[in-house]
Amino acid sequence: MLQAFGQLWTARRALRKRPFRELAPVAGADADAAKPPECMPRDRERAADIGWAVRTAARYAPGDNTCLVQVLAARAMMQAAGIGGTIYIGAGQGDAAEKSGFIAHAWLKCGDRFVTGEAGHERYTVLGEFSWQEKPKA
Repeated sequence: MLQAFGQLWTARRALRKRPFRELAPVAGADADAAKPPECMPRDRERAADIGWAVRTAARYAPGDNTCLVQVLAARAMMQAAGIGGTIYIGAGQGDAAEKSGFIAHAWLKCGDRFVTGEAGHERYTVLGEFSWQEKPKA
């Protein structure tokens, strides 16, 4: 949980300094990945724990812990654990209650399992995918 708090802070800080399009390649994401990596059975539980920690920390951490901030925090934790995944960036039409007609959302999956951002993802059309492969365990 402490790592999740730290990664949320790091992600918010990074997004204030640089746009996501610059952060994705630096973070080791491959925008040209043809197929999202599979989530190995041994990694599914760890990825689920990371997602829970990030979502829980985001509720209590100060600042604006948006879906993109949560995705970047979980991605950093998954990479550190040697787990591959895919970040999805989507866009959709807002409803009358929203201030603009354009809304965006980010979510992270390990194989076909959600790590963060599952709620409402179906409202969005995927604009980009950024994947990274797991690193072999030492």
